[in-house]
Amino acid sequence: MKRMAFAVLGFVWGLLVTGASFFVFNRIDWPKPSSPAVGCGESCASHAGLVVTMLFILLWPSVVFAALNAIAYRRWSLRKWRIAFAVVTLLAILFHLATYMV
Repeated sequence: MKRMAFAVLGFVWGLLVTGASFFVFNRIDWPKPSSPAVGCGESCASHAGLVVTMLFILLWPSVVFAALNAIAYRRWSLRKWRIAFAVVTLLAILFHLATYMV
């Protein structure tokens, strides 16, 4: 039961990291591109593919944190868990930052 509670806490942490990343990155005054993008972009893609991509981008940190907490609970040392948690948090933030840089 405690393992499940830690997995849920990891899932919630992933949602918070994702939400905070998008909140901060949406408020940055990004430079405007010199030439606008041309072509269909997302409007020509299937809606199912767009929804799957959106869900992946939004939920992968939560799933990874939930799995990390479920695996690490009482198996890993606190130091090993902290390092893994910090690395995954940093990777999630950098991944979301990369979606703004492209």
